[in-house]
Amino acid sequence: KQNVYDSSVHVPLVMRGPGIPKGKRSEAMCYLLDVMPTVLEKAGIARPEGLDGRSLIQVIAGGKAKHRESLLFAYRAFQRAVQDERWKLIEYDVAGRKTTQLFDLTDDPEETRSLAGEPAHAATVDRLRGELARLRKEWGDPLSKDR
Repeated sequence: KQNVYDSSVHVPLVMRGPGIPKGKRSEAMCYLLDVMPTVLEKAGIARPEGLDGRSLIQVIAGGKAKHRESLLFAYRAFQRAVQDERWKLIEYDVAGRKTTQLFDLTDDPEETRSLAGEPAHAATVDRLRGELARLRKEWGDPLSKDR
């Protein structure tokens, strides 16, 4: 888990229990920290103060297709990434050399061809950079002041 590519950050989540439909699949984006609030809600236990995750109960019940609009990924001080339903933007800063990658996860799910340098995708890069900055601030990324 030493990078922000899908092969490292995409962790399957499997849930089983009373009231969880058998065989149901969802592509809703979530963090592993969403598991605790989900289990607490399912068990009828009050949510403690300061818990960052969001319950997935509405997704599990089928009442909600989306859980999060985007996800933030980080690896040490080197990589930051943001992903929405279709796109992933990755930014590296290694020894002062900055690199940006943009992947269309629909057309290139293996993240093999960066579109970041193509003028046709400049607006997508700008939009995702804004979302990356927003999420870094929201999550309190200690490097958010540096980039």
